[in-house]
Amino acid sequence: MIDLKKISRCFRSANNSKVKIKRFNFMYQRLNIYLIGGALLAAYVIANITDDSYIKERYRALNFKTDIRAQYESKRETYDYRGLKMPNFEKYYSEQLPRYTKAFLLIGIFTLTTLLPWLIFIVWRQAAPICFDRKRQLVYTWHKGKLYAAKLDQLQIELKDKSTHLEFSGGWGPMVISLYPAGEVYDSSQKLKKGKRIAIGTFIPQYNYQNHALKPFIENYMAGYLNIPSDIEPTKSWLEYVPRKPKELPSDDILNKAIDEWLTKESN
Repeated sequence: MIDLKKISRCFRSANNSKVKIKRFNFMYQRLNIYLIGGALLAAYVIANITDDSYIKERYRALNFKTDIRAQYESKRETYDYRGLKMPNFEKYYSEQLPRYTKAFLLIGIFTLTTLLPWLIFIVWRQAAPICFDRKRQLVYTWHKGKLYAAKLDQLQIELKDKSTHLEFSGGWGPMVISLYPAGEVYDSSQKLKKGKRIAIGTFIPQYNYQNHALKPFIENYMAGYLNIPSDIEPTKSWLEYVPRKPKELPSDDILNKAIDEWLTKESN
């Protein structure tokens, strides 16, 4: 017995015609962005509050024009005492500016490095889902303007115990499948190629081996032994709440044409 509510977080959408399943790596990499971005932000805040040498360099970088002007004016009394003409300020400014290069680089690189993970967070979109099409008996997705697809017996399913090597025990790993561009399923000896390996499921799972439950679900769903109840509502991991909407499959016209082409090349 498959409890669909226990794997509903893996779904983007689900009905008796098609089930769209999320890509695992987006959420896994999103967590890495949070961890890296948080660590860099903490270091940035600490440096700006407690590191006297950094604070000094920051002041020099942000106030370099005022600093150079103050240095220039401080020489005026000496020049007047000696009866000399003050040098041209523009020339003095251009001569002094290279002395601030280190401060510019330190502040600029440190700030950019701190902001980079959060910029990625803002612009990065979740990839198109993996669609399990029961009517066509086909699994497919859209990646970089191209259809990747496979029949059920071509998926080369692998159930990963771990999501990373840092896990002490298994349970968080994804289900991994192979999808193929049109005409690139088999090699010259009619053996399955590796294809594009895609990890599917949710992260962080709600319980150990949650993503592994997708395998019996997919097998039963595609065979027509299992239907989707009307009260099944896909849920979200907290890692999925992002500024930009996730990518979707293309329009039906484009998608249907690509599927027909894929099936034609597969049958040749």
